Amino acid sequence: MDNSQDIRDLLIIVHDKSNIVPAGPDHPMMGNLFVTEKGRLAEMQATLDSMLTGWLSRKNSTLLSR
Repeated sequence: MDNSQDIRDLLIIVHDKSNIVPAGPDHPMMGNLFVTEKGRLAEMQATLDSMLTGWLSRKNSTLLSR
């Protein structure tokens, strides 16, 4: 976001009222877009979920031991 044009473009995307249906994973041209990124994102989500679960377990055990 180096300039106001970037912010304007982002706001246009976020507040889009065009009612155009986005291309889904079954679309012939767009279906395989970002496959690598989606896989990496799933890995990151699993790691973060595991970290959160571990932290909550430690937090609960600390609270129960008081």
